[in-house]
Amino acid sequence: MHKISEYEKKIQLIQNELMPGISKNIRGKIRKKLKDPCLHDKAKSTLNLLEENEFDVLQKLLYYSPLDREATDIQSWLTDLVGPLGWKDEEKEVYTSVFDFSAINSDNQYRISTILDVQVCPYCNINPTFIHSKGAGKKYGRPELDHFFPKSVYPFLACSVGNLVPCCSYCNKVKKEFDPATNKIHNPCIEQVGDSFVFFPKVSEISGFYGKTDALEYGIRITATGEEKEKTEQFLKLFNIQEIYSKYHKSVLASVLTKSIHGGNKFIVTYRELFQDVIKDESSLLSLMHAHRIETYENWNSLPFSKLLTDLTRQIQGNIAHQL
Repeated sequence: MHKISEYEKKIQLIQNELMPGISKNIRGKIRKKLKDPCLHDKAKSTLNLLEENEFDVLQKLLYYSPLDREATDIQSWLTDLVGPLGWKDEEKEVYTSVFDFSAINSDNQYRISTILDVQVCPYCNINPTFIHSKGAGKKYGRPELDHFFPKSVYPFLACSVGNLVPCCSYCNKVKKEFDPATNKIHNPCIEQVGDSFVFFPKVSEISGFYGKTDALEYGIRITATGEEKEKTEQFLKLFNIQEIYSKYHKSVLASVLTKSIHGGNKFIVTYRELFQDVIKDESSLLSLMHAHRIETYENWNSLPFSKLLTDLTRQIQGNIAHQL
């Protein structure tokens, strides 16, 4: 999988800027809980561990990063830090209240979203996740922040910035309490799930689709193998990718097909002559011919439908490459 190095830089920036305040908030909650005479014995032992080993344990939890090799197996990593995970409800409620997501206030959630700067939902690549504000203190919208490892299952990671994925409301609701530790899926913050599958049009004859937009469908071919294939299958199933695209976004395929017919291979030479200073490779030529950007893997999360448009255009106009 392609690792996105910029992500780690952004996480470190957020942690350096916001985590001291968040950590102070949580330390205060720990001390307050420890004064409760009715505190569950096991929870008391764990909170004492966090207070006494603040920099060895609490800081590791709050500064968790999905790129940390030690945390590849999240359950084993947490067990090493705080002990066995099979908490009783009473004990779990204590951890949930201490690491409550409200420790990251609204302004800080906006700040996190601003720094991560995810333009399109990384789960579905359909819905915009931009931040809209109008002057200081006037904030109108931001992405929802999904907990990749759900806070209901892993309360210790509820305030860990590295566990947050800016996404659209649909995908956040779909994912809910899905646990990637037991049913592995791609983490779109550090992996390009689009590398592992390809959209293709289910059209027998390109020229025969006019007036039959409702009949258009997308197919998905998984290109990954082994464990990566299993993660991709689970990811696509969880977010209903094929169903959503085929049911609600047929017009995207119709648009690509139309442009292919009216700007097909016979115009290649013309485009190359007119835009010889602009056309440098297959992607730039296809972008001009189809009036949308053909993205590289690294930029798929910059525009809605960019993965779909890139796959379809390259396949429908696929015989261009050898003519460049």
